[in-house]
Amino acid sequence: MTIAIPVDENHGLIPHTGRAAGFLVYEVNDSQVSEPRFVKHDSPHHHQQHAHGQEHGGNQQLGQGFGQGQGQGNGHHHSHATMIDNLRGVDVVIALGMGPRLQQDFCAAGIDVMYTRERTVEAIVEKYRMGEFVADPRGSLCKGGHHHH
Repeated sequence: MTIAIPVDENHGLIPHTGRAAGFLVYEVNDSQVSEPRFVKHDSPHHHQQHAHGQEHGGNQQLGQGFGQGQGQGNGHHHSHATMIDNLRGVDVVIALGMGPRLQQDFCAAGIDVMYTRERTVEAIVEKYRMGEFVADPRGSLCKGGHHHH
C-alpha cells in the first residue's frame, strides 16, 4: 500500500492539501515502512489565494463568470492534473483537509482519500503501519471507500 501525506516546506502536516509544498510518500507492506520519498507540489495555486478571495468549498456564487466555461461552476479554474500525475501509483492520500474538487479529482484518478486528526506525519505513518489507523469520518470517502484494516 502506498500512502501520501501532504506537507509544508518543513515536512510538517498542512491543513489544506491544495497549499502543500508536496507530499511524503511511503510504501507500507507487512508492517514495514519505506523511507519517505518527497514529491513536490508544483501547482500554479500553491501559496496563492484563489480569484476573488475564493477558497475551495467557499461561497460558490462570488466568482461566477470568472474564467467562464473553464471551471466547474465555482468561479475559478485550475487543474489538479499535475499533482495527481506526480502521485501516480499512490493508493491513498491521508490529509487534515482538502477542498471537495481536489477530493473528487483524486477519487476519479483511483486515489482514495482519508482524513485524519493526527497532528504529525510520524503518528499517521506509525498507526498505519500497525494497522491502527482510523480515518476521521468527516467528508465523504471515494465511492466504495477503501478502509485500512
